[in-house]
Amino acid sequence: MLRILCPTDFSQSAINAMSYAAKFAQTTNAEIILLNVQSIFTLTPNELVRGKELTIAAINEQLESQCKEISRNFKISCYAEVELSGRSLTSVIDEKSIGFDLILMGTNGVSDYIEFFTGSDTYKVIKRASTPVLLIPTECDYSPISSIVYSVDLQKGENFPLRELINWAKLLKNNVCVLQVVQGHYSHEIEAELKRSQTEIKDFYGDEVPLQFDTIWSNEVASSIHSYMLRTESDALALCSRHHGFIEGLFHKSVTKVLSSIARYPVFVFH
Repeated sequence: MLRILCPTDFSQSAINAMSYAAKFAQTTNAEIILLNVQSIFTLTPNELVRGKELTIAAINEQLESQCKEISRNFKISCYAEVELSGRSLTSVIDEKSIGFDLILMGTNGVSDYIEFFTGSDTYKVIKRASTPVLLIPTECDYSPISSIVYSVDLQKGENFPLRELINWAKLLKNNVCVLQVVQGHYSHEIEAELKRSQTEIKDFYGDEVPLQFDTIWSNEVASSIHSYMLRTESDALALCSRHHGFIEGLFHKSVTKVLSSIARYPVFVFH
């Protein structure tokens, strides 16, 4: 059975993500664990004096109630867990996600000026966690995922990861479109190189899931992918997030960071 970790702070985006997770779990025969992380730094002096047990108990009661409602309405296994910690939210979620198949999180995009540069909490989880993350925007209602767009850079000549996405696509019975965004002007040489790569990918994975390919030429990578998703009305976007060194990270414009803040569709991210 698949295990889905669904962090929640009881916000509107988190509630929407819980609803999405429940319906998603129905189609994948999965169980859900709702996780709420409480920081000791947000507790009042009175709460600290009375002890963490009372704080956790009150929140756990609320979370248990939501779990029972989800289990009753969707006929799936749903459990609650509350963590009181002095560590960052991303650290706790990363640790708790060990042994899970998926982290499913809601997001309302970038909420302030600081987050515009540093990234939202959801992006920080995406960046750190080794478990795949399915990002659900607040305005995104559940609908079955039948087509996934996987945006990659075939020009770099790297063995980009596709196996994990193929496994999920087989589970959900998805079609996969590999989308290449080429920076710069059109080139016959580059197009020929892309077609060779596409042929190799089809030969290797074509018997497992329906595969197709598309290419867009643009210097604005994130906005071009976003426009493509809206234009084609594809069900979900898949991205592979790569770790960058400190200096590279200072100057690297993260496509994942931008798309996690503007997406209106589910975004599946893995390392």
